[in-house]
This record gives sequence, structure tokens and C-alpha cells, in this order.
Amino acid sequence: MTGRCDDLFAKAGLVVALLSGCNIPPMFSVAVDEPILEGSITLNGGSAPLMKNLDGAYWAKWREVAAEGAMVVTFADRKTASCPIAYVPGSSPQRQAYAIRDRQCRRLPNP
Repeated sequence: MTGRCDDLFAKAGLVVALLSGCNIPPMFSVAVDEPILEGSITLNGGSAPLMKNLDGAYWAKWREVAAEGAMVVTFADRKTASCPIAYVPGSSPQRQAYAIRDRQCRRLPNP
């Protein structure tokens, strides 16, 4: 069913995919208060780069519906900050937002 759900996401969007019984992959975002060299998300042993959004925050969408791990950003001085990601169930669409201020990560309330 994953291929069918991916097609629905690409063609019709979230509402149609939800009505079709597809599990919505979790979304993750992190706002950082200083420039970074790079960022990545590692969940369930797999890794992907974070992408910069128009608003300046970094984000990632994860294909698997259940996940846990961390987002890590690397600053210009090569030091890192990490945002632990607790288990994300696949039962409902979910967006997890984080903020890194003074190189400390905190989870933001769900929008």
C-alpha cells in the first residue's frame, strides 16, 4: 500500500490520502538561532539531510510511519546540537517542531 499512498500524496494531497486510509508520514522541523553547516535526521537507523525551508527553519519528512531517533545540526565551529525524537506512532499525522537556542534543543508544542 505504500506505493499507492505515495501516489496519493503526490497527486491529491493530505486530505485524499487520509480519506483513503493511508498512514501519513511524520514531519519534523527545527528552527536554529545561528547559521549551521549542515543538519541531519536519523530515525530507525536510517539518515537523511535536513532541508532549509523558506522561513529559515530546517525540516524533514520521514517515509516510515513509526520512528524514533534524533536531529543533529553542525555549527560553523563543528560543534553539534542534538534534538532527541521520541517514538512517533504511525496512527495519525504528526508534526514535531523543535527549536535550538544557545545550542540547546527544546521541543515546541504541536501546532
